Amino acid sequence: MALTAKSLILFNFEINQFNSSLDFRAVNAGPILQATLRYGYYSLGGLMNEIRRAMESVDPARIYSVSANRTINSGTENRVSIATNGAYLDLLFGTGPRAITSVHTLLGYTSTDKTGALTYAGAASAGTVLIPDYVGYNYLGPEMIRNVFGALNITASGQKEAIVWSVQQFIQVEFKYEPEAKIITE
Repeated sequence: MALTAKSLILFNFEINQFNSSLDFRAVNAGPILQATLRYGYYSLGGLMNEIRRAMESVDPARIYSVSANRTINSGTENRVSIATNGAYLDLLFGTGPRAITSVHTLLGYTSTDKTGALTYAGAASAGTVLIPDYVGYNYLGPEMIRNVFGALNITASGQKEAIVWSVQQFIQVEFKYEPEAKIITE
């Protein structure tokens, strides 16, 4: 099956010591809460789940949601939004105590504080964006390519203790005549 439009490929969602902080305020003039993301490589969906987990771990009284609008500019851009079910939310990307190690750039936000709303959307696409010049062909979706991985825990006596199975889904796309991919960083 061929795709009908150019693809948006997002990558480079790495959290490390330089971008693992998210300082925010959940109460007007209240204390600054410091969410810390776990180091590692993420997909966009995985990173959004990690941000939600980190925010709710330092503020369990509220529910935070992180979503991505992947339809911007005919699907070639995205915007990450962070929201709360509470009555107040400030994202302190500019003045937070750990602003220098903030995750804002990776999420497509500017380095200024976001105040006065309960939901904030990024100004640019999250991650590193790759848009090939041509439409992909020979597309195989995640329902077609799956790998089953098992983890087996054996006790010192040789007895099987637990077996955990996980299914990982993949996609495959081929591109003809791709002279040079363009990486867009903002």
